[in-house]
Amino acid sequence: MSIRYNPHRITRESCSWPQTHKPPQESLTQAVRHRAASWWSGSDEWAPLSAGALPVDADLAVEYGYDAVCIASLTAGNEAPDTSLLESAFRWLSLVHDHSTVARLPLPPSDPGEDSAWDASPWLAAAFASRDHLVLRGHPYPALAAIRKAWKQSPAGSAVPASGLRLIWSLLLPFAPLLARFLLGQTSGWPPASLEILAKPFMPRQAVRVALERGGWNWIVVDASRFQAEPVRELADIRWIANALGNRPWTVRSEGEGWRVCLSQPPATAVNS
Repeated sequence: MSIRYNPHRITRESCSWPQTHKPPQESLTQAVRHRAASWWSGSDEWAPLSAGALPVDADLAVEYGYDAVCIASLTAGNEAPDTSLLESAFRWLSLVHDHSTVARLPLPPSDPGEDSAWDASPWLAAAFASRDHLVLRGHPYPALAAIRKAWKQSPAGSAVPASGLRLIWSLLLPFAPLLARFLLGQTSGWPPASLEILAKPFMPRQAVRVALERGGWNWIVVDASRFQAEPVRELADIRWIANALGNRPWTVRSEGEGWRVCLSQPPATAVNS
């Protein structure tokens, strides 16, 4: 018999978790960014969550739980979330909880080999894209959107290896800290590891940052060994790159931020004097 998502039970359990410091006085955006910067670097710090940072009244915060209110508030932007957003966030967290409960008992092998039916690629891309959005730029909503997109493409389930579950739950930590911390603790996954360490079990798949010649940066997942040997050939299999360039000749150059896809320039012709 599965146990349904109960944020109140998880909140009560969180009172027994070791605390490393008192909660700082922060806005919701500051709190989410601080949690991401801390936990995605591998810190084990934990402080009680301050409901005062949430833009809803205390009764709604108690009814839906901190995690649902946090996600709904980030989705609402500068406005207080309405009931429909709170309900939507709660339903999504219930889905995450239920899929994760099915996945973790018994846990699949830690080795996410080629036989696994679960695709880690969306999560590897989401890991570093969300870090760019949230930790580097302070924009929580696109970071949350990247993680929810990864969930839609490759949710937790019985085919997910233990390393995949730790990756998923660790990425949820800044936005749904109570549920994610609860799930990680249930499987000896606390404290979380850094994103680089969490991504290691999925090699030779590797997330790389790529941009078109005059476009913004995106994270994609490639075969690391093939990319190192023939980056053009490996990137040619990425659909949005192939669609953007068509049949025009192009090449790739390495830059400080990542790899830039550039159209090949025709050779200069001599001008008769």
